[in-house]
Amino acid sequence: MIVLGIVAFVLTIAIPKLSGPGTQIKGDIRRFAVMSRKLFQIAQIRKKTYRIAIDMRGVDADGNKTNHSYWIEYADGAKMMENYAPGEAPEDEDGNLITAFQKDTKFLKSDKRLPDGFVFSKVSYGGREDIDSGLAYIYYFPQGYTEESLIQIANPEAKLFWSLLVNPLTGQTDIITKQVSLKDLKQGK
Repeated sequence: MIVLGIVAFVLTIAIPKLSGPGTQIKGDIRRFAVMSRKLFQIAQIRKKTYRIAIDMRGVDADGNKTNHSYWIEYADGAKMMENYAPGEAPEDEDGNLITAFQKDTKFLKSDKRLPDGFVFSKVSYGGREDIDSGLAYIYYFPQGYTEESLIQIANPEAKLFWSLLVNPLTGQTDIITKQVSLKDLKQGK
């Protein structure tokens, strides 16, 4: 009985130390990929436009430093993509964006934050400018397509990189375990 207690104590101390900085993020990345596919399907079923909002600002409303995060938003029916240059988006008196989209708290109960040290380093699109700071959006339309996009997640200090390629016709997200560009993927490099 005492031996079992000692083994259990050693395991509770040793197991957390065996996991590196990439352990939690791997699960988060898989959940992100599954979420993309589900949004693709839900947009068609509910006849709404959904989008993943990716916050690369790294600060909260009070100016405190935070981890990069993402959440889900929706708007009724088919909506056009809202593309604003940094600082040009319409805001109300409180600094909130004026938009037809609202947060979906049924799909994700709250904003999801990346683990410490990890950032969204860039979001690339098939037909518009790459975004490497501020807010980026991946749209899912009720007509059954999404925009081609590549989301890059990195921990430069630990030299860990992932690229998430969203297929525009299926919503499936391919996980690539290195940093690549959308242009290179299209050229087959």
